[in-house]
Amino acid sequence: MAHKRKLKRSEVPVNLTWNLTDIFKTPADYEKACQQTTDTINHFSSFKDHLGDSAQNLLLATEKLVNVIDVNIDKTWAYAELLYASDMTNPVAQQVKGASDELMATFYAGTAFYKIEISGIESDKLQSYMTQEPKLLHYQFYFDKIRLNSAHQLTATEEKLLGVLNATLQSPNDVFDTLNDIDLNFGTLRDENGDEIELTMGNASQFIQSQNRDIRKKAVDMIAHAHISVSHTMAKLYNTHVHSQNTIAALRGYHSARSQQLAQNNIPEALYDVLISKTHEHINTVYRYYDLRKKCLGLSNYIIMTYLYH
Repeated sequence: MAHKRKLKRSEVPVNLTWNLTDIFKTPADYEKACQQTTDTINHFSSFKDHLGDSAQNLLLATEKLVNVIDVNIDKTWAYAELLYASDMTNPVAQQVKGASDELMATFYAGTAFYKIEISGIESDKLQSYMTQEPKLLHYQFYFDKIRLNSAHQLTATEEKLLGVLNATLQSPNDVFDTLNDIDLNFGTLRDENGDEIELTMGNASQFIQSQNRDIRKKAVDMIAHAHISVSHTMAKLYNTHVHSQNTIAALRGYHSARSQQLAQNNIPEALYDVLISKTHEHINTVYRYYDLRKKCLGLSNYIIMTYLYH
């Protein structure tokens, strides 16, 4: 039996880590891409107040946004998130993540006018543009999705302000990730080989899916105990997150954050409610399944989160 400490990221074999060089060779290349994307966003502002001037203008702006800016944003975001997730204590990763958050704020603020102006183009005029310039037909679904929620768009200035505040509004998620992945101490437990291993959110799944029921149960109990030890902090983070989401929804004229989230994909709230009600209506079938499973496994008591223990 041995005590196995959590490896530092630098100690993990390279073949077991993400190959982020497939995205950017070095952090310097990432920084260069961020700067280039920022410059592109700044130049994109030249389309402001002119999207509806002609089919050509609309095509040029849309191609620039969808095929250049969006692609670069996705690429830089993926690199930053993966690097940060691999070691949230790494100062370089923290710096890269910060740059990504700043770039996202620039993106939201610098492109806010686009959706407003797309919604402001009359339907007949937009249709005639797509007839004049067939390439615009590739973006018809994109246009339709934007125009679907046009009633909830704010003014250009208000949209820009929300864009700048994006990182701040996401801070409850970031604080939770830091608490859960770095600061919380979940303790140690022994694996199937008898080795004592430090439990983290990074390796929790291997214990929760262990063939040994006692190990599964202990891992879940240890995680729950750690979370309960900071339950007031967790509750405050959750409350702050809910409040921020409801505030944004109210600003946009939605009656709830749920309504806003579902509207992004044109999902009626009634459908969501039906799914919930049907789940409740047939939940006894699930209980019967677990009762049968408990009986077949010879368990004397029913334990919360049974599906993890068995």
